[in-house]
Amino acid sequence: MRTISRYALAVACTALIAGTGLAAPAQAESRQTHCGWQPVNQEGEYGNSATQTVNIRNGNGVQCGRLGLATPEDALRYRCEAVADNGAYWTYLTDISTGVIGWVRSDFLTFHSDEPCASGLNP
Repeated sequence: MRTISRYALAVACTALIAGTGLAAPAQAESRQTHCGWQPVNQEGEYGNSATQTVNIRNGNGVQCGRLGLATPEDALRYRCEAVADNGAYWTYLTDISTGVIGWVRSDFLTFHSDEPCASGLNP
């Protein structure tokens, strides 16, 4: 009888711990800002646009250099999205109208990319 009680106690404790959410914490979202970052993502979604005239930058931060402008009339292809140090979301894209490839803050775009940016760099 004592063996069954210990077994039942062990099962009950395991169930209790599992139900409390004491599992290993999920991996934190990577937040990095890089000027000159060109993710390896080459695919993307077409038919998107900016909500206003915005800077296209060479990295996912306002301190990164400006490569050109995207206007609401420009056709954009979203390649991927990354989170900067300050928590702002940035989309890596191609402005099909001008050929400029770079970064725009996602809140200035009609939609955002569902694809996370790959950590590798293009040569």
